[in-house]
Amino acid sequence: MKILTDAGFSGYACAEFEGEDISEMAGSIATISLLKKTRDRLSKVLCGSFTY
Repeated sequence: MKILTDAGFSGYACAEFEGEDISEMAGSIATISLLKKTRDRLSKVLCGSFTY
């Protein structure tokens, strides 16, 4: 995600999942959740309010 934001990307991102342990739908939902967490974390880093 940082690569996208560094490049100035501000559009929509989509996700798909292929795996064996969980269904495609559950995997896609988990991937989207991870992308949202990453987005939120990056926004805090870029705004200077992130703490470890």
